[in-house]
Amino acid sequence: MSDSVESVFRVIAACTSLMMILSPTPAVYKIYKTKSIGNTNIVSLVSVFANCHVWTLHGLLTNNWFPVFSTFVSGDFISIIYMFVFLRYTTDRKQAWKVIAVYAAVLSIITTYAVLGGLGVFTSLSRGQVDDIMGYLAVCVTLVLYSSPFLKVKDVIKYKTGVFIPIHMVVAGTFNNAMWITYTPMAKLWFLFVTNICCATLGVAQLTVYMIYHPSKHPLGYGATLEDLLEKEDNNDTLSIAIDRASVQSPSKAVPQSPVYQIIRSPLAPLQADVEVILLSATLHCSSNRADCVEGSSRAPFWLDAQVAMNTLDWRRSSVALCHHLQALLGELSHPSKAHCQTCVDILATWSPVSIVHCAMVNVVVETLFRVLASLTSISVTLSMTPSMYRIYRKKDTGVASVLPLVCMVANAHVWMLDGAVVRNWFPMFATFLTSDVIAIGYVTTFICFARDRKKALRRAVTGATILGLITVYAIIGSAGYTNQSKDGVDTTLGILGVLAGLSMFSSPFERMRKVLHYKSAAFIPIPMVAAGALNNVMWIVYCPMIGSWFLFGGNALCLLISSVNIALYAIYNPKTHPLRLEENDPDVLAGNLTRVEPASVSMVLSPLPSDGDIKAKYHSPSPVYNLVRSPVAGLTSDVSSRVAASVTAMVSALGIASFSSAARNAEEPKVALSPKEFRSFKVTKVEQVTHDTKRLVFALPSEEHEMGITVASCLMAKASVNGKAVVRPYTPTNTNAEKGELELVVKGYPKGKLSKHIVDLKVGDELAMKGPFVKFEYKPNQYQSVGFLCGGSGITPALQVVKEICRNPDDSTQVVLVFCNQTEQDIILRDELDALQYMYPQFQVHYVLDKAGAGWEGYTGYVTKELIEKLLPGPSDESLIGVCGPPPMMDAISGNKAPDRSQGELKGLLKELGYTSKQVFKF
Repeated sequence: MSDSVESVFRVIAACTSLMMILSPTPAVYKIYKTKSIGNTNIVSLVSVFANCHVWTLHGLLTNNWFPVFSTFVSGDFISIIYMFVFLRYTTDRKQAWKVIAVYAAVLSIITTYAVLGGLGVFTSLSRGQVDDIMGYLAVCVTLVLYSSPFLKVKDVIKYKTGVFIPIHMVVAGTFNNAMWITYTPMAKLWFLFVTNICCATLGVAQLTVYMIYHPSKHPLGYGATLEDLLEKEDNNDTLSIAIDRASVQSPSKAVPQSPVYQIIRSPLAPLQADVEVILLSATLHCSSNRADCVEGSSRAPFWLDAQVAMNTLDWRRSSVALCHHLQALLGELSHPSKAHCQTCVDILATWSPVSIVHCAMVNVVVETLFRVLASLTSISVTLSMTPSMYRIYRKKDTGVASVLPLVCMVANAHVWMLDGAVVRNWFPMFATFLTSDVIAIGYVTTFICFARDRKKALRRAVTGATILGLITVYAIIGSAGYTNQSKDGVDTTLGILGVLAGLSMFSSPFERMRKVLHYKSAAFIPIPMVAAGALNNVMWIVYCPMIGSWFLFGGNALCLLISSVNIALYAIYNPKTHPLRLEENDPDVLAGNLTRVEPASVSMVLSPLPSDGDIKAKYHSPSPVYNLVRSPVAGLTSDVSSRVAASVTAMVSALGIASFSSAARNAEEPKVALSPKEFRSFKVTKVEQVTHDTKRLVFALPSEEHEMGITVASCLMAKASVNGKAVVRPYTPTNTNAEKGELELVVKGYPKGKLSKHIVDLKVGDELAMKGPFVKFEYKPNQYQSVGFLCGGSGITPALQVVKEICRNPDDSTQVVLVFCNQTEQDIILRDELDALQYMYPQFQVHYVLDKAGAGWEGYTGYVTKELIEKLLPGPSDESLIGVCGPPPMMDAISGNKAPDRSQGELKGLLKELGYTSKQVFKF
């Protein structure tokens, strides 16, 4: 799961970096259209190129091809285009070339250093030191980029307006910093982490200044003299004319006095308000001089034409369509054939329709950018479930997954697709959600094909399909006008339904929330979908106000809140630090069977006994030996402790050998409760009934600081006096060393089992003598490229311990395959635990083989054959190991039984016939 989260944030970080690189596009496009650089500064554009170039070199040296190298090499080419456009239209080209030359000189030195360092020319520096120096240089260049807007801070303070701050780049950059701050600790890119922390601080500072002097409240000209404004005439700001109301009210004057000139608001100000100002400027005169405006004309007065024209504008349309409509409208109103007064014509002529379109062009570009981003992130939410669905298809089993999020995903996509069709928003709404609809239907179909409880999955799918069918019929007849509703009414209804569908999808992970809180593990949360959904919500929250889709806005705001709760819970109960341990006595598992798996039974295996006098004396006891299995992921929490210990050791080493030795001498040894040399008694503190013949017993260790001291692939020996005779049997605890202060055993009592019957009859306060551990198979990380296990029935015990050890270690890349043979599906031991382990760790695969399969079984059946071994297990190689454990007939057929002295003995059976050697096979 952690790999999936890292992959999601890696892609998000790359996308936000590209968004930051593309953020100057509106300003550069405005330069191209107006043939003037306006308030744009060459330093910002050159800094973008410098930042991309240095990080490209850093990615090249560290072999980080994605996202670092591929993302920033794209930015290199994009920023070169920005600089070319700026140079083409700047009036002070000499100054621009000076800035570029300075940056080019610095970058050439850095590039030369990177090339020579990569080739190993600097023999006094290691490759790691070269990479570190490049990281420091990249940090400096990036800080220059994010601090470049401060070059205009003097103008911001002087004119008391934030119009000089490149807000697009600042917002995109800050959002990009947040993504990289999240991703870089996962990839251990600490240079990028520190850089983005600093840059995020600069971005927040600039955003604060921008909000204080927001252009909508502090437009250019607020608090400045006319001379100050004329100093900025080279910026080609468009001037608006506002007629002085007092002058036009004078009865002695038909033409107003000299107009008052004001600089219009920032181009990012709402276009609707700008148009209202245009028409108001002309209608102020006409409203007081209606006779002059209609004299000699049979047409309606201009003020009435203007009001009608404003009412025809549909502000919910996209900016591109609205600009074209507005251009035609203003051209028509200002045409002399309208026979309106000359003053109205002059006022409208001052407001060139082309200038209005230019004024809105930034809105158009920004809207288009977010339209594409919203579409991509919406599809990414749907695609986020692809790895899980592919795993289901490959394993022919749904594991612990639920069909509800998939059904809700179909509902969300389908309703918004219908709404997009009704309002004719073909992109992004209709096209995006149509694509998501088709993909999600494929997910549901795949899930149903391999569902354990197909009846329940079909019931949920049919319920969802019925509701969506009714909504589809409503959308069709509503659009046709048969519901006596307007298009807006149908849109409103579908919007409400869309909000509900979206909330159902993003809240569907809460179906398992009770289990998350009960087991204190977030393994049930589909984190790829939640993370992708949160990013998608952010994009739609930004984009929806641009198109006036407030239902989408409100729905995504609520969904973002829900996703934030899910992410917070995942962070608190991360499966890596809080591994999943399903309890068989959970009433939900037994009665409701929410995980859709059969209750697990306890494994039983005859184990070779250590050379102990008491044990040898009882070696031929007719009572069977029980070996309990720990949870397959219970040992994962120790990984955190090992990492912390490694970090502390490294820090102490850096202080010097002397201080390290001193600390090592003074370090307190862990308190171990068990001893392999003597039996020690432990008191029962808790007894739980797991099944009708199985109990879970918790034993108290001497103190809360004590740990058991169990190692991998080992067991402990339990001893008790039964009918006046000492009986000793091996058992495996179900908890780990990380859970200090207690020891857990899960024991199944058989009528003829002497010690097992005694243990399940223990009460709180009774004691049991135990000693250990006794190692059977010592595993080392990355000892083999692949490990395969052939186990039958209770022979799963030793294999499962090795599997857990491999999975709990993130540095162990060993691939593990388990072929688990049982009589019937109900006999599969700890199936829910194995499925959970396989779900969270792709390096582990499990295949079930049944002797007697039911009607709905889709796995393997029959005996293990050479063909099955060749298909599922690693082939003969010194880089792989095959472990075998099961009943004697199975062992004899596959590998041959162990020797009478419990040694490995001669390799026989199917494995020998397939070419395996004794060194490549281990018999447990």
